[in-house]
Amino acid sequence: MLIRHLIPLSASMLLAFVLTGCGTTPPAQFYHLEPMELNAGRETAETKLLGVGPLHFPKYLDRPQIVTRTNSAQMSIDDYSRWAEPLNEATPRIIAANLSGLTDSVSAIGHGHYNFLAFDYRLVGNVLQFDADSRGRVQLVVQWWLQDTDGNSVIPRTTGRYQGEAEDPGRVSSVVEAMNGVLLAFSEDIAGVLEEQL
Repeated sequence: MLIRHLIPLSASMLLAFVLTGCGTTPPAQFYHLEPMELNAGRETAETKLLGVGPLHFPKYLDRPQIVTRTNSAQMSIDDYSRWAEPLNEATPRIIAANLSGLTDSVSAIGHGHYNFLAFDYRLVGNVLQFDADSRGRVQLVVQWWLQDTDGNSVIPRTTGRYQGEAEDPGRVSSVVEAMNGVLLAFSEDIAGVLEEQL
């Protein structure tokens, strides 16, 4: 009698094991933005210390998952492709690193890392869009302005639109590379303005 009960139990355990193995979800992959490879700028006595951020992001990007725009009104959230750090923290850091390599007029530090520093200016703004569509086309729309230490506007509010395209839209890492590219384009525009006006 004992043996007859053990056999069905073993079979059910084996079935549960097989079903569990078949239902295993793939692990999440993590991605991060990074600055482009640039020559380090040379600091001089005239070099100004620039704090980059805060940059305010829309709520739909305030999540660890990578968001893809499927059409003008619909988003796709990928639970298996995630940011290694929040976009609102990574983006100012990347822009600061780019700026420090693009111009000698400023030494830039991303928001969250300059709390105890006496910076000369602060670049702040609103990121209105920073995502890619299902074809790998990346778009960054950002409003930004420059403030002095008293909060006065040195460079008025400016809106920039930047587009890029992933070489392989089906590969998340390729889309992230395209996002790095539009951040560099934005950084280059800022560096040009800073060189002219500071």
